[in-house]
Amino acid sequence: MISKVLEAVETALNTEFGDAHMIYTEETGQKPEGPCFYIQCPEHGCEQFRGRKYVSRNRISVRYVPESADTRNRECYGILERLEECLEYLCMDSPVRGTGMNGRIADGVLHFSVDYDIFFYRTGEAVPLMEHVSSEVDVKG
Repeated sequence: MISKVLEAVETALNTEFGDAHMIYTEETGQKPEGPCFYIQCPEHGCEQFRGRKYVSRNRISVRYVPESADTRNRECYGILERLEECLEYLCMDSPVRGTGMNGRIADGVLHFSVDYDIFFYRTGEAVPLMEHVSSEVDVKG
């Protein structure tokens, strides 16, 4: 599930920003040169909702490294507004809405996070049904 969410986020970013911005899902080990995005899922949880229905809770973190050091705050503010719009809905099997969006700028880098809660059904092993049942009842008195 996490991989599908990250792929959908990557697709949404690529659609909004095009090839001018690199998108990474793994750390490169080098000092990043902007403009680029780093996406990851630092928090994930899964719990049973009802019966075979489960909810997958995914917090997605998007870091944006701006291109210009001179106007990086202004650039980050513009990117923040575009992120809120393009990541509100993800196109997966069915549309998934992002909630709890927030962003902050620290050390010249935009840190944006959004939560995606996705309901799904787990298919379990088929349990054999009872073939025949008989019962006897006695009445007292």
